[in-house]
Amino acid sequence: MAKIRVYYGQLGKYVIPYLRKRFIEGFDINGDVYVCESFLSFLFFKCGNPRNISKADFLNWITTDKQSSASTFNNHISIAIRFLKFLNSEGVSAWYPTSLKILYKRRNVYVPHIFSSSELQKIIKAADSVPFIPSEPLRHLSIPIMFRFLINFGLRASEVCNIHRFDVFSKKIIIKDAKKSGFRLIPLSMNMEKILEEYIRYAHGDSKDNKFLFLSSPDRRITTLSLYTYFRKILQISGISHKGRGFGPRLIDFRHTFCVLRIRNWLKEGRDMMEIMPYLSRFLGHSSISQTAYYFSLVPDLFEDIRTLESKFYQNLLPDLDWEFDYEKQEF
Repeated sequence: MAKIRVYYGQLGKYVIPYLRKRFIEGFDINGDVYVCESFLSFLFFKCGNPRNISKADFLNWITTDKQSSASTFNNHISIAIRFLKFLNSEGVSAWYPTSLKILYKRRNVYVPHIFSSSELQKIIKAADSVPFIPSEPLRHLSIPIMFRFLINFGLRASEVCNIHRFDVFSKKIIIKDAKKSGFRLIPLSMNMEKILEEYIRYAHGDSKDNKFLFLSSPDRRITTLSLYTYFRKILQISGISHKGRGFGPRLIDFRHTFCVLRIRNWLKEGRDMMEIMPYLSRFLGHSSISQTAYYFSLVPDLFEDIRTLESKFYQNLLPDLDWEFDYEKQEF
């Protein structure tokens, strides 16, 4: 059942017209709904239900949002300012900042952890050692395959957890994109296909129900939260330290590692990246090639590879010049 939102105070009557305007303009109003409720509740209970909004009211409300991440905090401020501008257009005196540089939180730049080959081997070994427990009789079978999907296919954790039984076909799996509409095809090697067939036969049998593929028990799926819990345990078993919240490693780093290793191998093979990048971008489910190009900055020895490629392919592109010849006196 959806939560009923209450917009307190003298300014509550302006919220519905504001939300209607945003909706008609084609915007997602879920964030606006939450921020308007939070802001007006603060004004009602903490500021004496004012008719107008002062600078102090706005800045005091900001200080109550201490737990949100930088991106969420900044988004809340932007939404609140839009609402305040709307109030001004309706004749309400509402202060809002004209510059956001001082108010915005600076986002922490996360540097992805690129797993080494030895680390990946340790992780697979640790995943294979997940013990059988009676309360979750399928967990020890699902977890090793799920981590192989993360490592070998560069899938997001949510994509792996949301695969259904009917998404598995001969030699391929259909991934319904977790972020955007459409789907992607993931080819399966003969070995992986055999592993999946054995798992499905044991975990699903002859069932015609379109259950989630990876289960911890016949009636319970493995969620992204559960997968992350196993991930932290596997890191500990593998001797890979976790640096804490915001510093990783994270599950998404398997996807980053997949991309970096793939690009690095293609560069060393001398492949034409301009031809290959669209395929990699489509495989990853990116909306543009520029998203995929980000991974070039993560290849550790990229510049050395580029220097080698330049020497190989472009050394004869320009003619040798006689620097002793006086070109300034020549007519062109």
